[in-house]
Amino acid sequence: MLKRGVIGQLRNGWRRREAVHEKVVWAGVAVLAASMIFSIALVQVAFAVAAAAWVWGIVASKGKSFRRTPLDIPLLAFVAARCAAIPLSIDPALSLPALHKEIVFYLLFFVVTHAIRFDAMEEEITVLWKITVAAAVIAALYGSVKYLVGAEARASSSTSGYYTLGLYLSLVLPLALFSGGRRGFLESRVAWIASCLAIAAGIIFTFDRLHWVGMAAAIVIAGIVRERKLILGFVVVMVILAVSVPDIAHRLLQLAAVGSNTSGRDVLWRGAWMLAGQHPVFGFGLRTFPAIFPLRDMLADPGIGSWHNDYVQVYMDSGLTALVCLAIVIAAVYRQAWKAFRSGCLTPGERNILAGSLVSLTLVFLMGGFLDILAGLLVRILLAVVALLAVRSTQLREAKEETQGGMPLSHVVPL
Repeated sequence: MLKRGVIGQLRNGWRRREAVHEKVVWAGVAVLAASMIFSIALVQVAFAVAAAAWVWGIVASKGKSFRRTPLDIPLLAFVAARCAAIPLSIDPALSLPALHKEIVFYLLFFVVTHAIRFDAMEEEITVLWKITVAAAVIAALYGSVKYLVGAEARASSSTSGYYTLGLYLSLVLPLALFSGGRRGFLESRVAWIASCLAIAAGIIFTFDRLHWVGMAAAIVIAGIVRERKLILGFVVVMVILAVSVPDIAHRLLQLAAVGSNTSGRDVLWRGAWMLAGQHPVFGFGLRTFPAIFPLRDMLADPGIGSWHNDYVQVYMDSGLTALVCLAIVIAAVYRQAWKAFRSGCLTPGERNILAGSLVSLTLVFLMGGFLDILAGLLVRILLAVVALLAVRSTQLREAKEETQGGMPLSHVVPL
């Protein structure tokens, strides 16, 4: 019988792997999930070690260990379009750093699809989600305490500002919301509610209105699908906080008048519109915002270095080529998730994992974060999980069809 604790599940994952490179990949992904919001240096080391072990495994097996998924080609097309914008940039010197700050980290998608075994998929994704939720709870409590004791005006993490913390917590919250109950990995109701409350508090104390909306959307979806008491509880908590914390009441009023409180985004997008007709195919080049933005003297914060919208950023950086590829990635995610849900072959636990991952990715597609340095890592893990569950459901469905057709049941555990 498999151990259910995080340490036990990590050990199970280590023991079921015979090859050294597979053990290293598994350990690297686990460390990355645990340190994502705490230490950029540790994340870089964990990623480098896991990626090197992954490449080692592919070379040693002469390519046989490379696991294909339905999201490979759409994602590779997007990465290729981003890469093409570097040599075609109006200033290649500005764009070149994107190779090690963005492009290389797309490999994480392939590393994760290799790291998780098909014969223990639910358990291995579950342990990664446990680690991620636990890290989010700690980060949320750390940021909340800093705000509550007056150390900072907004909750932030140990390695990033309030925006990145709010984005990260907003993406982890759906994973926690869909993890409760007997079909989730947080079987204790107290632990489930406490984890969700801690993460929600962290989002609230970042005072980022966009992530408040994302949090509300995640809770409403989870409330409709899982438990409607979540919606009522969220409304009650927000009313209490609005009455007792003046800063929250002020931000809620600003949220209600969002048209007059755009935090300078209207200036950014006006500048983008002025340049939209230039370089429409491959864009101006990655990370060229400082060189091309025409309204810098109108910005309230002169330190702004991006377009503050993923779709505008992709278009301005790498043109319609990359924007179309991104749209294909998004369409492929929903298509594969829909096929997996409709297959009826996933376990209840796998369906909850897929639902939580899909809600998180939907928030990314609506709020942004696909290109974020830290949150982008979590996005690639989420994409990998959706891709793996899509492959899993397809294999199980085909095996079921073979059985119903009188053919022998084929083995559905590759690699």
